[in-house]
Amino acid sequence: MLPPVWRRSGPRRIVLASTAPGLGGVWRHVEDLGLGLQRAGLEVTVGLLPGATVLQEASRRAGLPWEALSRSLGRSIDLVHVHLHDTYDRRAFAALLARRTIGPAVITEHLPRSHASDGRLEPQLPRNPFAARAKTVFKRLEFDLTNAVIAVGASSARFLEERYALAPGFVTTVYNGVAAAEASACVRSDDGRLRVVTVGALGRQKGHDVLLEAARLSARDWHVTVVGSGSQLAHLRQIASHLPPGRVRFAGWVDDPRALVAAADVVCMPSRWESFPYAALEACSLSRAVVGSRIDGLDEIIVDGENGILVSPDCPAELAAALDRLAADPDLVAEYGRAAHARVRTHFTLARMVHGINAAYARACSQFVEGG
Repeated sequence: MLPPVWRRSGPRRIVLASTAPGLGGVWRHVEDLGLGLQRAGLEVTVGLLPGATVLQEASRRAGLPWEALSRSLGRSIDLVHVHLHDTYDRRAFAALLARRTIGPAVITEHLPRSHASDGRLEPQLPRNPFAARAKTVFKRLEFDLTNAVIAVGASSARFLEERYALAPGFVTTVYNGVAAAEASACVRSDDGRLRVVTVGALGRQKGHDVLLEAARLSARDWHVTVVGSGSQLAHLRQIASHLPPGRVRFAGWVDDPRALVAAADVVCMPSRWESFPYAALEACSLSRAVVGSRIDGLDEIIVDGENGILVSPDCPAELAAALDRLAADPDLVAEYGRAAHARVRTHFTLARMVHGINAAYARACSQFVEGG
């Protein structure tokens, strides 16, 4: 017999399941959502992999009870919400398969478009001609096991519908949201140089190499702080070694980079692919202009010429010109920062995110009841 709560007002007992191995955007979303659902009076448990000790500790610190993923899905719950760290994660698929006749399930696709799902992003990589077909079958089967699919950006939703030939409207867009800080103006450094910060894992996706190449091509002497760690650190240091001393600083991994963002004039996101990055939202929430690639998510957060500048991905010359322009115009930097703050407060709040996801839960429960 179906729990009557599904017919009335939606689910009350929810598992937020994640196969993410460590901290990052997916965990940020899960934690913010879990706390928001708790404040709305729902009972929330986080389902994590047994080896995800960093996330287990983060869950405890946040006040979110957690369980091993397999155990959490075996309990009597009203709904499971799976957050995909990897769009082709087989462990997430197995979790959905285990719940297919027990209760409604929701998926959030945090990074549906990457070099793994869209060969156009890295055309130089060798491709297995049968891989794309196999991935399409995998995703269609996964979607058949779910009652609602959420994308964190409209561009990602369109990509999912086009890539997997889904019916229009099958995927719901619920933007990531953040709590906007009080508006604050940046104060130009004593030497007058533009201070640029970039935040993210040091891998090819984030395009830090493009930013450092832009610094080499620039006509003005702006300063770059790179926040993060990852496999490309040695490569990035090699590029930086060809720049004047002091032009680039590697800050390493920082648990909370907001202080470094607040100390900068501009946040740069030269990524090759994204979905709806928290780094850009946080920059806007701190009243910082953003210069980023014209790709999924960033082209929804940044309105070119209003709260920042969009440039072509993988184009150091275009990026250098954009940052040179801001280095020459402090008033424009301040104008973009004010507009960025206003845009977050209007469109990308935590309250809007939680409300949108609650609405998706209600639809999932309704579809499960009708299907049952």
